[in-house]
Amino acid sequence: MKKSLIFTILTLSVAVMLHAEGDSGYTPESRASSEIFTSKVVKVYSFQDGDAEYVAYVVTWKDHEVVVTSFGTGGADKPYNVGDVIRCQMQQMYHRVGDTGKARIIFSIMPGGPAVTGTADEEQRLEAVRAEVETRRLKRASTGPAPQPATP
Repeated sequence: MKKSLIFTILTLSVAVMLHAEGDSGYTPESRASSEIFTSKVVKVYSFQDGDAEYVAYVVTWKDHEVVVTSFGTGGADKPYNVGDVIRCQMQQMYHRVGDTGKARIIFSIMPGGPAVTGTADEEQRLEAVRAEVETRRLKRASTGPAPQPATP
């Protein structure tokens, strides 16, 4: 009796799971990918309307001039000038509409992104990182390879 009850419960459980997978109602409608890159500012577009302001920058991405904005995320905390290097993000999204789809690309400035190269602070930070990496390499080389765990 117990074996028969367990078999019935297992059979019903499997049937319910298989039915749920086949009729879950889940249909992915979009796919996305993103890329973070740095580029020099080629042009600056800006204006003010009362207390509101608009700022957008033209940068180069894969040999194309594209417009990047901060979308209010704090990416443009300070105004950039032509020639400044800024961190940007490309987001590619594929939206499905009915039986067809369309890929769209959006560009934005990375939040909190001061110019990433050419500033003394950034160069000092990168030099400190390089020095730390070199110190760790020398230490590792002087102590030899790490001991391997014993195999049973």
